[in-house]
Amino acid sequence: MGRLEIHRATLLALSAFLASAAGTLDLQDEIQSSVVVIEDTYVSNLKAKWSTLHSMPPPDFISSAKQSVWDKPAVNTEKTLLLSSYSGGYHLARLAAVSAPHSSDWLNAMPISACGLRLDNAVGLRLGVGICTPHDCPCGKTADARGTHWLSCRLAFGMTARRHEVNNLVWRALCKPTFHLLKEPSGLVRDDGKGPDGSTL
Repeated sequence: MGRLEIHRATLLALSAFLASAAGTLDLQDEIQSSVVVIEDTYVSNLKAKWSTLHSMPPPDFISSAKQSVWDKPAVNTEKTLLLSSYSGGYHLARLAAVSAPHSSDWLNAMPISACGLRLDNAVGLRLGVGICTPHDCPCGKTADARGTHWLSCRLAFGMTARRHEVNNLVWRALCKPTFHLLKEPSGLVRDDGKGPDGSTL
């Protein structure tokens, strides 16, 4: 574990302890109801350390049992430092995407290679690391090591199947209110990769 990881783990360990202490306070008072209990100076000192570290008072008693409440200032600070360490548009867009709501929903997907749900590809895109060797794509463009070219490549595996599925979905939806529809007939694909009108992909 690197120095940066140890630093971040230490910040979250402090939050975890304070949340645990607050969450069990009622139970502690109930167990020790027959004796005089002095204030836990260790917890008080750690609360003061947390307040000094984040320049804010500790959360109130009702919400202090949730670790996420204690973690939020540290997470926001680390996020700000992380965003300020990058200047390229690719990494800023990647960090914005992974911090968006529901950005971790992909973890619930089954890693099925035939459907393009490769776990290594998803992890590589989130971390911005190299997942393949740079190579010339059959479409004529160069694919870099980050593996993002396949997201927009017109020859990407499964892209044609997904396009047809979307067409079928729209066709079925418009057939419900009895719109007269006609799918484009087969055999109209040009050799240059453009659509029948000669301009759109």
